Parts: sequence; C-alpha cells; structure tokens
Amino acid sequence: MKSTFQLTDEQISELIRFEPVLQTPEFIDWYKKELKTSDEFTKLLDDKKFRYNIDLTLDDFYILSHKIVGLFGSTQLRIKGKRSTFESNNLKTFNESLRELYYGEQPISTRFDNFLGNKKVRIVTASAFLMLPNHTEYPYVASFMYDVIDYLGIDSTQNDEALKQAQKEFGISQNFSSEISEEYFKLLVILREIKNSLKLDSYFLIQNLLWDIYSQLDIINPNPTAEGTGEDTSEDDKGLPFGTESTLRDFLAASPNLIEKDMKVIQTEYPTTVGPIDILCTDKNNKFVVIEVKRTKDSDKAVGKILRYMGAIKEEKKEDPRGILIMYEEDSRINYALKVLNNVKLKYYKVNFSLSDAPNN
Repeated sequence: MKSTFQLTDEQISELIRFEPVLQTPEFIDWYKKELKTSDEFTKLLDDKKFRYNIDLTLDDFYILSHKIVGLFGSTQLRIKGKRSTFESNNLKTFNESLRELYYGEQPISTRFDNFLGNKKVRIVTASAFLMLPNHTEYPYVASFMYDVIDYLGIDSTQNDEALKQAQKEFGISQNFSSEISEEYFKLLVILREIKNSLKLDSYFLIQNLLWDIYSQLDIINPNPTAEGTGEDTSEDDKGLPFGTESTLRDFLAASPNLIEKDMKVIQTEYPTTVGPIDILCTDKNNKFVVIEVKRTKDSDKAVGKILRYMGAIKEEKKEDPRGILIMYEEDSRINYALKVLNNVKLKYYKVNFSLSDAPNN
C-alpha cells in the first residue's frame, strides 16, 4: 500500500546528516547487543513452546523483562513486587494476550489493543514487547522520539497524513481502537518512512539514530538568546542535576505533592493524539492538570507543547484543564508568553545533593 505520509527532502537530508553515527564502533557494538538480545528473547519463547499454548511462568517473565529493560532502560515496566506489571495481572490472561500479540490471526491493531488491556501496560511497555522479537517490522516508541520529530519539522499536516495512513492500513477506528493504539500506529507510519528513506533494516537502528539526534538537540538547536552574545552555554547552564527529562518526570510523578498539595497522578506519558503528556494529574478539586517538564531552556517548544496537550485533554475530557510547566532555570522569553495565559503556571525545580563519610541511617 502506497503511503500517504511522506518525509520532505529537507527532512531526509537532515536524517542522512546524522546517519554516519551508526557506523561508529560504539553504535555497532550496541546494535550487535540489541540483535543478540532479540535472538535470546525469541529463543526463550521457542524453548518454552510459548506458541503452542505452554504458558510462561513468573520467573520467565522476569527474565524477559530484564532483557527489555536492559535494552530500553525506563519502559514503565515494573518487574517485581506487588505493584509489578505481571503480579498486577492474572498470569494466564497475560500469557494469552501476549501469545495473541505475537501469533494471533486478528489484525495487529486489534492484538496490540488487547495487550494494552492488561494492567500497568502502556504504549512504551507494549511497544517494547512487540518490537523485541519483531524488530524489522514493529518499532519501540518512547517520549524522546517526539522531540526529534519536532526537530525534524514534521508538522500537523504530516501528522494528519500519518494518522490517516495508519487508520487505513491497520483498520483503526475510534469505535474499535484505543487512542493509545491509534497513536502507536501513527508513529509506526512515521518511523517506517524514516527507516525506508534511509534503507535501514531494523528499527533498532532507527531507535539508535533518533537517540543520537535527541542527545545532541541542545547542541544542534542552542538557546537563541545565547547565540553570538558570548553568554556561557556550558553544561552548568543546562540544568543537568537530572540527566534526562524522563528521570525528572518519574521522580515528580512519584512525589506529586512536591508539585502541588493534594495532586494525584493519573498517568505518566499519557497518550494523546498530539503526543504523550509528561504527567497528567488531577488537583484537589478533581480538575485535570497537564504537567510538562523541561530540563533545558527552550521556552517556545515548552509553551507550544503544553498548550497542545491541554487542547487535547479539553477535547477528550470535555473540560478545561490547567497546565504547570516545570523548568530548571529562568528563561526570560517564557514570561512574555505566560502574560497572556492565565491557565498555565511556571515552577522551577532545585536539587540538593551531598556526600558524607558517614552511612545513611
């Protein structure tokens, strides 16, 4: 089926500019590790005769999950304990839904949707399970990819084209598919076009390439107020006490009262039609609050994102949310934007860290 979604020549050229990183020793070794882990993952399923209705044990799932986390890092996947993904579900039901995801005869969108019906399984975890034994066909998706998509300039028109393609190709409709499933297959269309444009075989390579671009975004797109001014843009100016935004996001989600008293978390990386919300909460009045976390200076992108997400929540929940933007340091430009917004609040985070010769008690 010919795709209605197309990358522009400029977008392809920008991707090609970064492609040589995949031939560096570091990335070659990492890709070999990914392929090896995929083979081990598949072998375990084969050895256990999972396809032939032999269920995996809890220990089997622990092994599979450690392989997933080892490759993808934070996947929202809790491995052990009362709040773990597996122990929160009926083990037989989880086995059946995973077996259906891999080997079922229904359309993949339906199988993906069904797997998302498990407790504590969201788009990141579901896509990791789907990709690992199928890395040439299905991608893993994570929040950092949205920043790269924004950087490439994939606009609303292209996003609409990708969504239409996903709906047509994978049989997605609002009557039968969740918004999370719809979002995943829209992203699949975009990532597949990147893979095909670069003539790459595996979505592991796409993931690695996009991660490299993401890790360089501060260098590629520096703070405009610092350009040509002699202002220091060293690491001290980039709010690095939390190495990644996902680390900061997860920390705040675990302690929502730090954001606001009586705040309750609904979900991290809450999926919407315009991308995942860092943290979706409700306040003491049971009103929706959209939390956007920015580790670095980039006020235009931050304001645009939070307004986009608030609009998506307004459409979905049929009520006006408010927003809280959490940053590390002041960016004077953002104050001008917030002068005309009475439903977005700005907060700054600080980190206290100390070392001691005495053990913690």
